[in-house]
Amino acid sequence: MMRRILPVLGLMSLAAMVLLAPWVMSRVPHCPMRTLVHLPCPGCGLGHALLALHRLDLSGALVSYPPLGALLLIVPLLMYIAVRGRVSARIAGTPGFVVILLVLGNWVYQLLANNGVS
Repeated sequence: MMRRILPVLGLMSLAAMVLLAPWVMSRVPHCPMRTLVHLPCPGCGLGHALLALHRLDLSGALVSYPPLGALLLIVPLLMYIAVRGRVSARIAGTPGFVVILLVLGNWVYQLLANNGVS
């Protein structure tokens, strides 16, 4: 039962993130980590990317947060793997690992670019 509900919940939460992004961004104008520590967080740009998706501006979303393209491709794959459940653990973990590498790679790039090192 839960395997059938999981993809629906995932798609609903993704839709809610895109639809509620303008409301949330109007109340939280700045990244708390950037405000407190003066460094970008791993998700810096994601809010602007969600706003661009809300406007159906895919290119603007990808410019704001480059890993978003991979996330849009990999998240449905992860939901499919969760529903099917017959995939080996080694293969099932690969998409999530790719997402983590992309997000961390983007974060390192942001850190270097913001400090003038790149």
